[in-house]
Amino acid sequence: MSLLIISSSLHPKSKSRIMATHALHAAKPLENDLEILDLKHTELPPCDGHTSYGHENVAKVSEMVKRADGIILAT
Repeated sequence: MSLLIISSSLHPKSKSRIMATHALHAAKPLENDLEILDLKHTELPPCDGHTSYGHENVAKVSEMVKRADGIILAT
């Protein structure tokens, strides 16, 4: 099973970032395939419903989501 943890906050000391880090450490012994996506370190364009889907990082994030069997979204 693959698990994707998404840290959605752009603030370095946010509670959701802390939650994502705790989830990552808690899931490590359980998951064979574990990824974390930190949106603070992933440049994404504003979603305009059209051209933003062609952005390189949007394609990378889309693939990460498609590969995951489960997702934890820290918001």
